[in-house]
Amino acid sequence: MTAAAVAHPRRGLVEPDDLDFQEILTVATPYLGVMKGAFTEWTPLQGRGDLFVEDLDPDNPWQLSNVQGRQWAIMSEQKDAGYTLAVPTRRRDE
Repeated sequence: MTAAAVAHPRRGLVEPDDLDFQEILTVATPYLGVMKGAFTEWTPLQGRGDLFVEDLDPDNPWQLSNVQGRQWAIMSEQKDAGYTLAVPTRRRDE
């Protein structure tokens, strides 16, 4: 986030998990508007399997296999077919 980079210029490049979420929310809240939490009956299976066949577990809707997006299934199929997945990496000491 740019505001965090301006407030802490000597920290350099910081991973999102290492940012102070309270500081981020202080800046972002006026743009987000009112934030509310609510309990619902929604599950990751709602609306799934209608457009194309998916390997879903209806008995346990919160399993990771049900939450994963279609892109993970496609990547898995490509890996099984022998394609190599290139993932950019950088060393921690850089």
